[in-house]
Amino acid sequence: MELKGVEEHLIGESHASDEDLRLPCDMFRSRLQYEMVRHRVDLIPLGLELAVIAFLIYMAFQADNEDDRIVIPILAILFGSAVMLLTGAITYHVVHGRVATLANKLTFMKEIAMVKPGIEMREWDVIAARMNRVLYNSSPLVTPYFFYDGESCYSYFASTYLKPYLKRKDSNDTNNTSRTNGTNATNGTNATNDTTDTNGTNDANSTNATYKPPIDVLQPFIDQAIEAYEGRANEDWQRVMNGSSSLEN
Repeated sequence: MELKGVEEHLIGESHASDEDLRLPCDMFRSRLQYEMVRHRVDLIPLGLELAVIAFLIYMAFQADNEDDRIVIPILAILFGSAVMLLTGAITYHVVHGRVATLANKLTFMKEIAMVKPGIEMREWDVIAARMNRVLYNSSPLVTPYFFYDGESCYSYFASTYLKPYLKRKDSNDTNNTSRTNGTNATNGTNATNDTTDTNGTNDANSTNATYKPPIDVLQPFIDQAIEAYEGRANEDWQRVMNGSSSLEN
């Protein structure tokens, strides 16, 4: 199938149902072919830079001066490698910056909150297919193949949102425990202090324990989506443990 036809099929119509949506894993013959097409924004400038380096090396070997035949290829390789690394880093951040726009992040969280995916990949396949179309419509730099399948969609969700959320939650729990232990020790040592002062200290500690400065403006929506995922994941796991369901079903 021609690349253009693949893109048109993956983008789909605005009214396409979930049954009509297909993932890149269904369209490409191999993962290598998929990776080359998905990262074509990175590969095209890198290919051009490699061609320029090869041309400079070729011209250097045509030089009459033996020193030039040695120095020019070395400089071309060193300078070209630096340019290629810089180009790769810039294009990577530009593409992922398009993916992580406010609108795209909100749409991603909305899809998770609505679909409520768990540990099974079928729901993540649906979210991946929907988001591929959304991401491509937001910027042509993001090809219609950002998520290869549901597993890659889940991996992106876990690394970008779930792990930071769990780390922040664990840090808050640890701080709250330390603060509570410290308050109890202070209360035991100063048991004879004025009752009003003690209540004031407890109120201040309680305020500090419950106040959590927002990470960013989207954090409440991200937390809701993650809680929806956690609830469904726990249900799926309980069904698997009880033998009433399996991940293959």
